[in-house]
Amino acid sequence: MSPAVGPMPAGQAAGPVPPAIPVPSAGALRARLRRARREHSGGRAGDLYLVLLLIVVLGAAVPQYLARHLAHRSQAPAAVSERWWLVISLAVAVAGLCWLALRALGPLLAMPAAQAWCLSSPVGRRGWLIRPLGYLLLAGAVAGAGLGALGALLAGAAGHSASGALIGWVALLYAGIGTAVAGFAAAAQGRRRSPAEPVPAVLGLAGAVAVIVSHYAGLVPAAPSPPVLWPALAAVLVAAAAGTAALLRLDRLDRAAPAAGAALAGAAAAAAIFMDPTLFAGVLEARRWRRIGRIGRRARRARPGPRWSVLLRAELRRLPRRPQALLVSAGLLLVPYAIELLAPPWAGMARVVAGYLAVNRLAAGLRTICRSPALRRALGGTDRQLRLAHLVVPAAGALLWWLAGSELAAPAPAQLVFVAGLVFAVYRNAATPPIRYGGAMVDTPFGLVPTDLLRQILRGLDVVAVLTLVAWLWPGGAG
Repeated sequence: MSPAVGPMPAGQAAGPVPPAIPVPSAGALRARLRRARREHSGGRAGDLYLVLLLIVVLGAAVPQYLARHLAHRSQAPAAVSERWWLVISLAVAVAGLCWLALRALGPLLAMPAAQAWCLSSPVGRRGWLIRPLGYLLLAGAVAGAGLGALGALLAGAAGHSASGALIGWVALLYAGIGTAVAGFAAAAQGRRRSPAEPVPAVLGLAGAVAVIVSHYAGLVPAAPSPPVLWPALAAVLVAAAAGTAALLRLDRLDRAAPAAGAALAGAAAAAAIFMDPTLFAGVLEARRWRRIGRIGRRARRARPGPRWSVLLRAELRRLPRRPQALLVSAGLLLVPYAIELLAPPWAGMARVVAGYLAVNRLAAGLRTICRSPALRRALGGTDRQLRLAHLVVPAAGALLWWLAGSELAAPAPAQLVFVAGLVFAVYRNAATPPIRYGGAMVDTPFGLVPTDLLRQILRGLDVVAVLTLVAWLWPGGAG
């Protein structure tokens, strides 16, 4: 039996006390992780240099090209007014969509490694997250300024005498808006989402519809009369308030808030590394169905009939359960009209690309059937019958989408070539087999190029590229 342990006398020492382990600061821990990453990644600096060089070159070339393109064009005051209103409406819609995307991602992310080092350690959370917050606000300011300058050029600011000052103030205005969107999204992280969050995107799209309808109806809206100076200064103040609110929110973030979008960000990174978009699309699809969370009040049995009719009715019944696909397809009708107001020579090519994106949103059932051999075996029948039954909805959607875009100009029979091409592109993309990484590679002066992998990734997009080239060489064919 072990001897009983009694209370220690007051005068007896308890033994040497181990020294307290100092808690590292967030900066010291970040420097330690940076040194560890640098030891395992040798060529990252060269890759980053190439990416920055490409961004600088494109950022310098695109505005110069647009300025030269718009300077040689005569613009009526009415056209300039319509363009300004269209740019404002699209800017509101883009800001709303960016808000939804940032809310879905976090926007302050903590990947698994950061969760283990930051969220499970006594390191100050504000010191750890303040740098990602700074990068987020800077990215919002740069993206907003770039889009504002581009919109000012497209709206016709290059034809005014004070074009440089006007473009600068517009860029400052949109930089403040971008910073405010990023800051308020970070301040709202971890809070319950409101049903009114998609309202800005819907209002922006409604404004774009109103501008386009007024353009084709002959109704010219008045030009924006308020000066840009005061709205730009107000946007800067709102951006400062958003940044302050996000900074004060850092200490109140719980463990789940920075880790909520880690799965989505990890799927996006894996899809980019493995060059397989299905990895990211699968996570989005799972989150979408979890958000719906129900299958209806009661289950409905399919009426008996031929196999193709049962599959077609099931596909039509699936469409109302995904209303966002129908809304996105309908919203993409605005793209060719907007491009026709902003840059008419690119309207035909924009129509082809927007048509492919719209029809691809309606092909969820076709993609599921083509990429799931187990489901095809369970449904029975031949693969051709199953694929053709699920191809009816995308084909009908492509025809209706193209006719809706041609209501102002009677569609020519030759435009059916574009409709058939879009359907074939969607089918070719949906029928992509699983990615294989052991194909042939070609040695070039820039390194090894995986030609077989690129061929698999570009299935469907190659048909869209051919159709875009045809629309560029045949200006009146796609419009």
